[in-house]
Amino acid sequence: MNIMLKKINFFIIIMLFLTIFFTYINKNNLVFANNLSNYEENFKYYLQSNNEYFNQNNEEVISEFTTNFNPNNSPRVHNIKLASIAIDQKIIQPGETFSFNSTVGPTNEENGYKISKVFRYGEETKGFGGGTCQVSTTLYNAVKLAGLKITERHSHSRKVYYVEEGKDAATSYGSSDFKFVNTLSYPVKINSYMQNGSITIQIIKIY
Repeated sequence: MNIMLKKINFFIIIMLFLTIFFTYINKNNLVFANNLSNYEENFKYYLQSNNEYFNQNNEEVISEFTTNFNPNNSPRVHNIKLASIAIDQKIIQPGETFSFNSTVGPTNEENGYKISKVFRYGEETKGFGGGTCQVSTTLYNAVKLAGLKITERHSHSRKVYYVEEGKDAATSYGSSDFKFVNTLSYPVKINSYMQNGSITIQIIKIY
């Protein structure tokens, strides 16, 4: 990779020289002036190609899952965001066990979580951290698609709206957890990000 970076730096220097050179030629109306935009386009393509090269040779998305939520429900969106940030970029080595509760921690007021709708003993109520189960559910489905070994998973006491029945993963710090083991021969990384009204979680192979 250091060699490639040196090549890119050298190429940048060359392009700067050519930019100055052909700008001077164009200003002086010399007949062999070339179109500078061609060099700019080639330069952009070169950098893009190398970025794709690094991405393709370091990481690969092996699974992805998305769930939707109401973007106008501010407390719930806030909680989803906190849990998403907590698991994002987490690397799990071969043979290592991932615990959602251990990674996210208590979803209480002290950790910045807000009150939103939760299910408790089959009844809908209010509690801190409402929405974090959507993150664990989205992760569960991404992990399942990746073929990793799931060692702990619980269903909600009532059906949730963001996935089909049987595809959820309820979590509650200190009791219900979601866990899986990286049974692959290489490390994997969790990539979690939110867009307007949705959360997507990818499981990424690290070379």
